[in-house]
Amino acid sequence: MQTKTYSKFWVRASGICVLLAVLAVWFWIEAVPEPRVAPPADKAIAIDKSPGAQSARKALIDSMIAKGLVRSVDPPRGGTARMTLRAPFYLLDEPARFERIDAVYRYYFDGSSVNDTVILRDARHGNEVGHYNPYRDGLTMYK
Repeated sequence: MQTKTYSKFWVRASGICVLLAVLAVWFWIEAVPEPRVAPPADKAIAIDKSPGAQSARKALIDSMIAKGLVRSVDPPRGGTARMTLRAPFYLLDEPARFERIDAVYRYYFDGSSVNDTVILRDARHGNEVGHYNPYRDGLTMYK
C-alpha cells in the first residue's frame, strides 16, 4: 500500500515540476527584450529632443490624460512603451490619433532602433488594440 502512495506522490510531483519548468521558460522568453537594431541610414528618423520639443510633447501627453482620452502612458521597458486608451480616444479622427501617438513615440524614443514600439491597450478590458512603430507598419489599430 505504501508503494502505491509513494508512486502517486512522484507522479504528481513530476507533473508540477514540468508545469513550473514550462512557466519558467515562458517568463525567461518574455523577460528577454528584443535587441536594438539600427534603422537603415536612408530611412532613419531624426527626432528633435530639445527641451522645448520635449516639454510640448509632455504637455500634450498630460492634456490627453486630463481630458480623459488616455488613462496612462507607461514609460518604456525593453523598447516598448504602453499607452492605455479610453473610449473618447476612439472618436478622434485618424490624423488626430496619429498626432497624439506619434508625440508619445517621440517623447520616449529617439528613433535609433526599429524595435521601439508604442503598444496601445484598451482601458476597459486591458487588451491590446493597436501599436505604433514608424519603421514597421506605422499606426495600426485592430478595431
